[in-house]
Amino acid sequence: MEEPVEIPTLVVLEFDFKELPTKQDISLNITAKITVGASDEQQVLENGKRALSGRSPLEIEQIAQDMVSQDFASAIEMITIEDINRNKTWFLNHCSDIIGKRLGLIGLQVLDIDVIDITDDSGWIERAGARALAEALKNREKNQ
Repeated sequence: MEEPVEIPTLVVLEFDFKELPTKQDISLNITAKITVGASDEQQVLENGKRALSGRSPLEIEQIAQDMVSQDFASAIEMITIEDINRNKTWFLNHCSDIIGKRLGLIGLQVLDIDVIDITDDSGWIERAGARALAEALKNREKNQ
């Protein structure tokens, strides 16, 4: 019989994604820390232990790293830059939902996503931010 698997309670994964395509084919460079840990749902945790049977803690971390990397890229590919700029909470929840689906298969859940930086080589984000700032200032002046 194999050793029981211990699902890690906390794993901080650091990513420096390069050229992730968005829905509008604008490639983003994203630096992020994504923290995952053991699911708080007992059945998900038990299923994960069975799925990871015989795996070492290092192997489990690598599996989680690979899953999160692939699923974060998938989450970005589904949205536009406007989606990211419009509502940060929605953006982080969207990424968490996409990543969390597969992580549940190995008894893990997303605990936190910290996006440190988002850039693009074409300057699209900077221009969109400048437009949004100009519009906000214009609206503020109207309301004074």
